[in-house]
Amino acid sequence: MQAKYPAWSPYSAMLDNPLVHIDVKGDSVELIIGRPYTDASGETHPYGHMALRVFNATDGYNMVYDYGRYGKTWGLLSSEGEGILNVYTDAKSYMKDEQSLRSSVGYMQPTSVADDKKVMDFFQNLIKQGEVYKGTNGEVPGGGGTAYKLKQDYHYNNSNCVTLSCDGLRVIGIEYFEKGANRPNDAFDEIEKSYQTLRLQRTSYPQNGKAIITWIPPKIKQISLEELNKLLQPPQQKMPRDKTFVPSPPTMQFPYIRPNPSQNQQNTNSSNPSPIR
Repeated sequence: MQAKYPAWSPYSAMLDNPLVHIDVKGDSVELIIGRPYTDASGETHPYGHMALRVFNATDGYNMVYDYGRYGKTWGLLSSEGEGILNVYTDAKSYMKDEQSLRSSVGYMQPTSVADDKKVMDFFQNLIKQGEVYKGTNGEVPGGGGTAYKLKQDYHYNNSNCVTLSCDGLRVIGIEYFEKGANRPNDAFDEIEKSYQTLRLQRTSYPQNGKAIITWIPPKIKQISLEELNKLLQPPQQKMPRDKTFVPSPPTMQFPYIRPNPSQNQQNTNSSNPSPIR
């Protein structure tokens, strides 16, 4: 690709437009976290938002699953309400509407077509248990999808945009948050510290701006089987000299016998010395 587009930096992947120029070999999921914002009326929305994108250019899908309080609400500060799932069949429509309100950050991970299908089937099963949302006649903000009222209501703490997005990832064994995050701001703070370790591509979606890929995981060096076997072999070490301590055999100790001067004189005159008693 670099030879085909020499004017573009390798860090400008997908020509800086990851929503349109999808890697044809890269089935992926992307966790999109919307940041807090202030709307046109001056009202502050401090809690952020989260949605899940599933896409593959070869098979022709580019879905976004966006869950929230988009219907009737109740409870303290409208913390509960109808659980509405906006299903976008074109991620560009979702991002265009989101970026008109706020900035977002996406964290992308390669998957397989089989894994993508599991995620989409998870949301499809929720849709089957619910119904098309009559409050908007099934229309979603910005168009390009269908709104559904799910069987389970929205709850700010245990059934919200974060918990449902993470549930969609768990069906394929992905868990980004060690503490089980349930609020967008907490999830953002945690994944910002770990996305490089998790090898997630990071994309910035500024408000009313152009998407910018800010980090791409470096390629993992491929090695041959022979090189791998060498790495797995334990290092050869020279055997050190044997320094084991072996005690010397004990020396024989004989009793000291004081010589007898008369015998010594006799022994000097005799060719056969007397034995020692």
